[in-house]
Amino acid sequence: PRLFVGRGMHESSFSLLLYTLFWFVLILTKLAFSYYVEIKPLVGPTQDIMRIPITTFQWHEFFPRAKNNVGVVIALWAPIILVCFLHPHCTLYDTVYFMDAQIWYAIFSTLVGGIYGACRRLGEEKQAARFAQMWNKIITSFRKEDLISNREMELLLVPYVADRALDLIQWPPFLLASKLPIALDMAKDSNCKDRELRKRLEADSYMDCAVRECYASFKNIIKYLVEGEQEKKVINIIFDEVDSCIEDGKLISDVNMRALPALYDQFVKLIQYL
Repeated sequence: PRLFVGRGMHESSFSLLLYTLFWFVLILTKLAFSYYVEIKPLVGPTQDIMRIPITTFQWHEFFPRAKNNVGVVIALWAPIILVCFLHPHCTLYDTVYFMDAQIWYAIFSTLVGGIYGACRRLGEEKQAARFAQMWNKIITSFRKEDLISNREMELLLVPYVADRALDLIQWPPFLLASKLPIALDMAKDSNCKDRELRKRLEADSYMDCAVRECYASFKNIIKYLVEGEQEKKVINIIFDEVDSCIEDGKLISDVNMRALPALYDQFVKLIQYL
């Protein structure tokens, strides 16, 4: 129809290949399962039934010339292959043998969808927000019962609504507290090897989160504190250059990291003043 929602839309060749592969594997799995689980186990009993001679006929009206127990064989195989039924909404005959394809479709859709969602991290932020809300309620209740101090509560709380401008998932400070000094030493002694440093950071997810959150917080605080149009332009140019180096994977080679610990100490003092 002309008003079809998907009219004129085109999928890439890779997407079509994956879609075709999905159905090919699904049908192949269904046929293999049906053969080894439904059909093959009935072959032996069918042969044994056909070898047994019949001397007394009870339903000779249906099989007047049958020398074997054909009725039992038909009853045995009918639910698997031979029974056809008329679909109530169409005029086509559907075979019972293919009815379980929808079950395999549900299984494959769940598996593929779960793997795809895990790789794309779908729903991660929503789950993290729910976890943060529940976690903070528990920590707050501990403080109300005077089981922890205010300082301990601040370290345990998840700042999931503390600063939305960071645009990243924040973890409790106690998980990230010891990660920054280690990351600073790694950056200082990296010897201009960006890939090696990136691998070492990504090997520890908490350290990677600590570095990202620290840099994002540092950028937001500096931009907020700096006044004057000229000063803001200079700060934006510096951060744009650093961001460009990060995207290109040239941060270690283009920026002197030996002064990073001193910058870290000065930033800590600034936070204490604030």
